[in-house]
Amino acid sequence: MNEEMILRKVIYFLSTAETPREVFLVWNKHKEHLKYFKLSINLDNYDKDTFPVGLGELVNAVDQDFISYFQTGKLYYMDDELLNDMLFNESISFPIDYSVMLDTNYASYIPRFLNNQGSSEFEKESIYKTIDTLLKHKFHYDYNFYLVENYNKIIKDNGSFDASIKKHRDMYENLVFLELFKSIDNDIYINKNIIEYQISKFEAIQRVDDIIYKLYKTREGKSSLKKFLDMHQNLTLLLIGIIKIQFSSKKNAKNKMIKLLEYVQNKVGIYYEREMVIALKYFKNPKSVGIFNKINKGGNQKKLLEKIENTAWDFMAPRVMEYFSNLNSEGRYFIPFFLSHDKNLRELLTLFEIKGVLQDIRTGQLIPFTKISSAELFKNEGVEIDLSFYSQESTNKRRLIYEKNINQGFRILQDEFSELNDIMN
Repeated sequence: MNEEMILRKVIYFLSTAETPREVFLVWNKHKEHLKYFKLSINLDNYDKDTFPVGLGELVNAVDQDFISYFQTGKLYYMDDELLNDMLFNESISFPIDYSVMLDTNYASYIPRFLNNQGSSEFEKESIYKTIDTLLKHKFHYDYNFYLVENYNKIIKDNGSFDASIKKHRDMYENLVFLELFKSIDNDIYINKNIIEYQISKFEAIQRVDDIIYKLYKTREGKSSLKKFLDMHQNLTLLLIGIIKIQFSSKKNAKNKMIKLLEYVQNKVGIYYEREMVIALKYFKNPKSVGIFNKINKGGNQKKLLEKIENTAWDFMAPRVMEYFSNLNSEGRYFIPFFLSHDKNLRELLTLFEIKGVLQDIRTGQLIPFTKISSAELFKNEGVEIDLSFYSQESTNKRRLIYEKNINQGFRILQDEFSELNDIMN
């Protein structure tokens, strides 16, 4: 049995695990194949909560802005070193990075909060409370989603970042405020309710210049941006397919999923598990996926493509979170949170519940998994997927289609959207 097959088998057994003992037994049995992996996993029967004090209640509260990447704070960890520590040591401790990724709106709320010196007379009380909570914990802040999304929306068309352009300058000033926000002394804020920065504005500017240079101007940064922009185009293509199938067919969810799988195989080229699970929920009950509610037949469809592209950015959020949380993690393990006041985006992030993540420490690759795999979920719904779909040959064919789409500048989007536009009108 090759490594990939063993890994799939391990993930299946981990997805059914409910106790630390069950995880231990799986890991110990396959330890030779898992020596280059780290595991973070939610367990129903585990009494430790790894969320910072007070944050667990906030995350679980109704209609709040924090979304945890994991289902709960009942997280159990395992890697080769930890396995040895468990066998030979009584107590084990290690650092965990609590990383908070801000969406574009929250990145713009921070300057307003700081300009008012933390006044509670804020535009939205819930946002003030959230920012106040942030300042009472020592988080690692991540605004790479803001940087990637805004590169696409306001910078790409100009070729590069240019502070003489107002939109670029506004973004730059937001970034300076975010750097100042990151430097606020938590202890002083908690004890005296005073905002005191630990760096000067000049130092904040220097840090922003460094961030912009690394992401927007270096070869490595441009390469990362291109990967995300290509992914965004591909997700836009997938969403067009989902909406086309939804509005052009009166078939049931099962048959719509079969059509979508064909579309993925022949047009998209990448099987996005998270989006396919959400598509099934959408086909079964369109109202259950609120982010699609703004896309309907008839009326003025002038901004239809823009709506779909914006929705594709929302689908990008967890993928950007996975990439940068892993890359920028300052702890042995990381627990990412996403911060958004957008109800539909928050709902979207909870529609695909992550049970655990395997991380390949050689490449940094993350393999998230759920309690029930998409294949099992589809089978339960009567959607039989031919095993050949998962074969290496089919995977290679899909990869070639994706590469063709990239090389052709995603020309396919024009044809697919034209068909969708006819359907919607």
